[in-house]
Amino acid sequence: MEPYLPESVNDGNLKTNWVRAGLVMNAYVGVDLLDTYTITSVVLHNRLDTSDDEPDSYIYRTNVEVRFSNDPEFKTYDAVTAMTDVDPGYGVPIVVTPPSQKPYRYVRAVKTDTIIFVLAELEVYGYQAVDDGSLPEFEDVKGTKYEGPVTLMQNLGAAEGVSENEYGVYNLMTRGAAANMIVKTFNPGY
Repeated sequence: MEPYLPESVNDGNLKTNWVRAGLVMNAYVGVDLLDTYTITSVVLHNRLDTSDDEPDSYIYRTNVEVRFSNDPEFKTYDAVTAMTDVDPGYGVPIVVTPPSQKPYRYVRAVKTDTIIFVLAELEVYGYQAVDDGSLPEFEDVKGTKYEGPVTLMQNLGAAEGVSENEYGVYNLMTRGAAANMIVKTFNPGY
């Protein structure tokens, strides 16, 4: 496979890249998830086929935002700045949390300047949105010692309003979110 094709952005290989060359403002690469998902995070992997010793290598790692939409033309979208004009560093994956927990179908990484846009990988994590009022299933705990406690907390409503980023098995949780879950556990309806 050629290293600069659009499919390189999600081929699982950090040594291939998607590239949009030229002086194009808002150049982007996107993903159609084919259904709506509650997205918990997006991870952008910068190119690894250059070194930090090359002049201006940092410019490929700046001025990118991630956009979330249910409109394939992105006439309306929510956005999060992923990379500013400050270099995040060579080989450092950039993790972005969506601005809300509403379901989205389309995700784009957009270069907000006219510099060449290069990405090695664009990873989208989350769970399929449910619209029947049921609670999401946390696949990461199925069959583990955490399944019972997580299910209990969920059924008590203690996890309501807490993002899956915070409520994951190996994810850090703020003291405020943890305290809120504890209070809700002992005071349902709080």
